[in-house]
Amino acid sequence: AGNNLWGYFRKKVSAVEAAPGINVYEGIFFNSKKNIDNLIDPLWIMTVFRQSMRYQATLSVELRNKIRYYAGNLKPDDFKSGEVESLFREILSFDGPVSNVFQLMHETGVLSRIIPQFEDLTCKVEYDSYHEFTIDQHILMTLAEADKLTQDSDSGLRGLYINCKHKLLLRLSLLLHDIGKAMPGDHALNGAIIAEAVCERCGLDENDSRRIRLLVYHHLDMSNISFRREPESKVLSQFAAIIEDRKNLDLLYLLTILDIRSVGKATWTAWKAFQLELIYSSVAGLLDMPPALQAKCQSDAEDSDWKVYYLHNTLPEDRKLHEKWLASLGPDEFQVHCDQLKGFERLTICGWDKRGFLRDVIGCISSEGYNILSAYIFSMPDNKVLDIFYVEPPKFPAITIEQRIDNINNKWSLVVNKKATADSLVSRRIKQFPLKILRTAAKQADPVVTIDNSSSGNTTIIEIKTHDNFGILHKIVQVFIKSGINIRSARLSTRADQAMDVFYVTNAENRKISVSILQELNANILNALKNTAFTNA
Repeated sequence: AGNNLWGYFRKKVSAVEAAPGINVYEGIFFNSKKNIDNLIDPLWIMTVFRQSMRYQATLSVELRNKIRYYAGNLKPDDFKSGEVESLFREILSFDGPVSNVFQLMHETGVLSRIIPQFEDLTCKVEYDSYHEFTIDQHILMTLAEADKLTQDSDSGLRGLYINCKHKLLLRLSLLLHDIGKAMPGDHALNGAIIAEAVCERCGLDENDSRRIRLLVYHHLDMSNISFRREPESKVLSQFAAIIEDRKNLDLLYLLTILDIRSVGKATWTAWKAFQLELIYSSVAGLLDMPPALQAKCQSDAEDSDWKVYYLHNTLPEDRKLHEKWLASLGPDEFQVHCDQLKGFERLTICGWDKRGFLRDVIGCISSEGYNILSAYIFSMPDNKVLDIFYVEPPKFPAITIEQRIDNINNKWSLVVNKKATADSLVSRRIKQFPLKILRTAAKQADPVVTIDNSSSGNTTIIEIKTHDNFGILHKIVQVFIKSGINIRSARLSTRADQAMDVFYVTNAENRKISVSILQELNANILNALKNTAFTNA
């Protein structure tokens, strides 16, 4: 009893008035008098949240319940006033953590009074294996992830966020990027339409409103380009034209990263960070060019050939090594070079082109348990091949990188000497480590094949979405071999248990695939993906 009395006395003496009728003590807001009902209105409620942000304090349970009760009896129109709008913008603009305030606003029902469409997202579940949280939880988590960027281990990303002068635009875009999921149809389009009304309600000027709409409408573009489409010069130039300036690019880059980080526990990887940074740097370089030079780059992209493609996707230092390795390549020689990077490895394969070369290489790599993240396939002069694979190393068995490379070389010898096939190597791996490799699902969606013969100037783009299982890439490549299709490059990514693979292909004459062949190819790919057995071409 004595301790309780002393605590009560300390609270009375030490508490500081934070808002009318509200005191703060040890990081908690509480009622300073028994009856505050006569004070409560939308402006007072927003003042409490603004002050809790400034003090970095939370609300007592009693105060939360009080605000929740009154907010429940108020309508969105009651919060439409210049003073309320100003306080909401102040919270969005605050140069410090704000995620806890928005969490409190959501819990008490106030957020859906300011953004009425947010109410339809509460506890709304997305029925897929990619999103681990309800939509409202996911959105609020993006704000929490944004607060963490001030301590991020990536100095470039940390600096970009700390120096961002437009946190209001970033945070409002985060709040609205999935707002369109409350309606059927394209959620990015729906969200952009809703964003226009929300921006007007929040008192944003026309220029800022336009930026918010652009960010919401294009919030998936950077991840799609990075993980699902090969970033050709033409694609990057077109994307730069859409984004318009560095301000939009910086905001979209941050939004994309925060969106991915907040989807699930394992959705953000070092590989995805690397891919997004490459796109960001490339587009930033284009946007920093004078307009005349930008136009020239886009014109050059229309006429790009394999050499332009090779130069675009390799670094000068790497090209020197490639030249050295290819020059030293002896008759029938096969070389594997490995670079260990943070979170993944890069395997560079040099060899002599032959039918089934890529299939056999993939078989050797996959049979070592590597998860192939992306691949660049270059058919070089003099019938030589240079293939670059970005891979995640397996956890089992626990051996050194040097041992794995030796194993790949030994397996290649077995395949070349017809003592093994790519299929047998992959099958052996599956039998040896079935639980670590194969994934199962109660209900797997049917694979989807999308063919695009217009976006790329020189290749046909085949995009395949299917349930991710070990050996999927191996199966797809076999279909291409049987159909006489050349794979120029591939962009592979995995989201939860869904494989999103994009192939840039040509016919034997290095031209786009004809419509008649594409129809048959589509059917063959679908049949191969539905068939669980391995068959060699």
